[in-house]
Amino acid sequence: FQNLLSSINSEIAYNFFKHARHAADMREKMAQMQTQIANESLLQRSGVILQGAAKELGAKPAQPSAPGASTSQSPQSTTQSDQFKNVGRNDACPCGSGKKFKKCHGA
Repeated sequence: FQNLLSSINSEIAYNFFKHARHAADMREKMAQMQTQIANESLLQRSGVILQGAAKELGAKPAQPSAPGASTSQSPQSTTQSDQFKNVGRNDACPCGSGKKFKKCHGA
């Protein structure tokens, strides 16, 4: 009977420490994954901000080089507006931000 109790106690202790070590490893992996996701999210937001700043800089009309020179609209902006015409409000925005169109360019 004493051997049986000793065997049970040692098995319980073994299983407890085995699972405790496994749980600690899982917590560490989860912390690493959360850090990685946060970094990726920050990089994505930075990319969207930089992309938006580039659009703002590119959207300013250029000064005509000679007096009387006419400014024409760039073909990129026309294709971009055509690109946004056929997008549903709940579809992903074609700008690549990952947001829904209604929350991004559809507002």
